[in-house]
Parts: sequence; structure tokens; C-alpha cells
Amino acid sequence: MTAYSSQKVELRVRLLIGYGEFDMHVVEPDGARKSVDMPDELEDISMELREKVMNSPDGGTWLSALFVISAAGGVQADFNYDVEPEWSHELDPELYAQELRAFPRDERSVPQWLRRKVHQRWI
Repeated sequence: MTAYSSQKVELRVRLLIGYGEFDMHVVEPDGARKSVDMPDELEDISMELREKVMNSPDGGTWLSALFVISAAGGVQADFNYDVEPEWSHELDPELYAQELRAFPRDERSVPQWLRRKVHQRWI
């Protein structure tokens, strides 16, 4: 196996309605990571996938995702609906309230951490 065939690209996406963070890295066979520019189209595709394709009534939509593309062309995707994303900074609690208005969840589908964030906007 050549070194090139062991490379992969990781795209980490974190989104709320009106806010997003994207990180793209090439991962070398030895585990070294190099940050690379993400094509602008990937931002639009991620938002469309989240808002139009994977949004379920009463279940909301995903909050973060990890896409891994191998040099051989394989693709893996992991979507997070329930765990608070790791943001680069603290977000305004109003963004979480907007998220629930845009992508409603039934009571049992709202994680406790999300309830706390929405409640913080009233404090």
C-alpha cells in the first residue's frame, strides 16, 4: 500500500440555524493532520443536506457531522443529533432557541443540554 492510498480527508461540520463552523483536514498515514481550504460548495451542500434531506418532523436535524473520504474513494459519514457540538467559542443561547423553532423536536427528542441552553436566554 502506498502512502498516498492511506491518506484521507476529514470534514467536520457544526451547524445551527444562522451559524456554522467547518474544518477540513488531510490526514497523513502517520496521523499527521494538515488543515486545507474547504470548497465553498461544501458549505451549501452541508446546509441543504441538514435542512432539507435529513430534517425529520418532531426529531429535528443533526447538529454536527464528520465526513471521512479515503484516497480510494470510500466515504464514511457520522451524524450527531444529540450531543452538544464542540464550538470554537460560546454561542448566544438565542441561536439554540432559533434552532428549535426552525427544526422542532418532540419533548423526548430534546437533549437536556439543549434545554439548558434555551433556558439560559431567559436568565
